[in-house]
Amino acid sequence: MTQKSLIINNLEFAKNQLELSDSLVTAQLPRLAEILTNHEKTQVQFQLSGTGKQFRQPSLHLNIKANLAVTCQRCLDEMLISLNLNFDYLISSTEISEAEENDEIDWLEASHEMDVSELIEDELL
Repeated sequence: MTQKSLIINNLEFAKNQLELSDSLVTAQLPRLAEILTNHEKTQVQFQLSGTGKQFRQPSLHLNIKANLAVTCQRCLDEMLISLNLNFDYLISSTEISEAEENDEIDWLEASHEMDVSELIEDELL
């Protein structure tokens, strides 16, 4: 199965307040697929929005919706986990020292080639 190319310039995406809505099959997310019991047809829906300037910085908002089948560690049966997750990221081309002390803010380094599917997989893991 070929993987969708979801590469964006995250700084321009945020500054221009662009939106991307799509879905991925969990088989396209190899690290996540390893821990799921049924990954061939499971869909992960997402919406990524550039939100302009939050805290005076370009920012992104990511919403992920999925129903993931995992193995229950107690009874070893399949267990369905329903997720509706939201993440906010500030985009910066420089290191921000005060952000390291604030666990409420997620920072992404400005990138001309940020892989959205990798970001989604990281958040689901």
